[in-house]
Amino acid sequence: MTTGHIMNTVRGQMILDHVFPVVEIFSSIQGEGFLIGQPCDFIRLAGCNMNPSCSYCDTKYAQGEVSGTDMPVRDIIKQLTRKPVVVTGGEPCRFQRLDWLVEALIHHGHVVTIETNGTLFRPEVMWHTNVLSISPKLPNAGHMPNMPVLRAWRDAWVPPTVFQLKFVISDSTDIDVAVQTLDELLCACSLQFECGLEVVFQPEGSGDILDRMRWLTVAIADRAFFNRFERVYILPQLHKLLWGNERGV
Repeated sequence: MTTGHIMNTVRGQMILDHVFPVVEIFSSIQGEGFLIGQPCDFIRLAGCNMNPSCSYCDTKYAQGEVSGTDMPVRDIIKQLTRKPVVVTGGEPCRFQRLDWLVEALIHHGHVVTIETNGTLFRPEVMWHTNVLSISPKLPNAGHMPNMPVLRAWRDAWVPPTVFQLKFVISDSTDIDVAVQTLDELLCACSLQFECGLEVVFQPEGSGDILDRMRWLTVAIADRAFFNRFERVYILPQLHKLLWGNERGV
């Protein structure tokens, strides 16, 4: 059965009828990570499990469970205009049937990135998504990485899904914790996982972003630990450079 017909089955109709609380759907560019600058559509789901919220959260309007409008998957897909799609939040992995949304997007020809904070584990998502982007929370966010969940994601990883770890850095303490997190994840991983891992560092987006980029570039370059990785990126939040904290861009 071709993917074009899968959604015509009874199960496919259940998927298309399934409802998610959507805060907003909009077109922009990917502002973070190794796909930075890529034109894409964003689906922002409502609700976040981080309590208290991260100190530098810039989407507090999406934190509440009632902040979104219930939309069936079929209507979500109708609003999309671009092939690359980013499912973000809030925290998308709050939803038990997140894999249904991803599966439907894939079957309709989209390339899907899931953005998650790495505190909830949905292994079934790994079977469908193209890019899993995990942003472990560091001390200056008011939290610490959830290592059991991060290890579970690592162990569930299967190629060709791209596994991205994205660290938001405020100071050297955050770098120390990021190094510790990476070291723990890599101590029992496959060579295939280590070689395929995308590691991204970005400065926390308040203040003079370019000045913070200069500091972070030097700080990372001085750490020999990062020489073991094939792909390490030091990147700004491009959307903040372009639009600040404006919503929906």
